Amino acid sequence: MGNVAYMQGQLDNAEKLYKAAMSYMLAGDTKEDDNAILEMSLKLASIYAAQKEHKLAVAGYQFCILTLEEKIAKQKDLPEDVLSAEEKANTQLLLGMSLDSYARYLLNINELPAAQKMYEKALQISNDVQGETHPQV
Repeated sequence: MGNVAYMQGQLDNAEKLYKAAMSYMLAGDTKEDDNAILEMSLKLASIYAAQKEHKLAVAGYQFCILTLEEKIAKQKDLPEDVLSAEEKANTQLLLGMSLDSYARYLLNINELPAAQKMYEKALQISNDVQGETHPQV
């Protein structure tokens, strides 16, 4: 439901729905660094960016990026019988999405050097995971 509200531009409603879903998941067995939690956190950061809530947007983007970087570092040497290559790739691609979204925000607020740095990191991840010829690259 949060995604539907988000896509329809009902940002206040989407924010409430994402927060409710995250609270429910975190009250259960879901960890804070779960990709679903991080994807919703990224959407919240985007909502705050659209609402011109600069501090919340930056905090959200940085939370997603730092948490994903730490998660990737921990997962790096795990064998496939513990964590599949697909799950590792999904986490890396989520980091790429986070970097891209943050870069778009930085570009929008005219922080061009920082935006370029984020775009370059996102492009490198996409290249590494999907290959040079993939349409998303």
